[in-house]
Amino acid sequence: MYRMTDIYIHIIPGVDDSPLNLTMSQQMLQIAQSEGIYKIFAASHSQSWLTDPKAAWCKFRQLQEMSKARFPQFQLFPGCEVLCTSAFMPQIIQALQNHQLPTMNGTHWILMEFFPWERAAEFLTCVQALMDAGYSPILAHAKRYPFLMQENQKLVERFVNWAARFRLTPIV
Repeated sequence: MYRMTDIYIHIIPGVDDSPLNLTMSQQMLQIAQSEGIYKIFAASHSQSWLTDPKAAWCKFRQLQEMSKARFPQFQLFPGCEVLCTSAFMPQIIQALQNHQLPTMNGTHWILMEFFPWERAAEFLTCVQALMDAGYSPILAHAKRYPFLMQENQKLVERFVNWAARFRLTPIV
């Protein structure tokens, strides 16, 4: 069996649309283990980190402690799904630089998302702003964005050539 990494899972209990409690998070880890996943980035929505960062970090650490005790083979890392809009990119970058929003395990990688109705120009502006600030974007929910799905091969190639990445969601 392959040993896989899940870079995007809402698993921190009681944070945004994650499990309600630590027991549910434990069940999710058991399922992940049965699927061959041994590294997980607990990537909650950026709003949760901005609203109450102390609570988000506290709940992440509780999850990490439980994971170490019950699933010693797991590695659990902090992450964040950053909702990007060009109007708020200066604040987003400042929050990343001030560690109010976690990057993917403290690296330069940022998991980013957009509103489904955003246009290609908005997408490019945000990606460029993150890259200018020294970050490498990973696009979550690529299938949600019509501007990527509408035969826009040049835009996809440009994104990949920037050394950015897509997080693909398997359709089951």
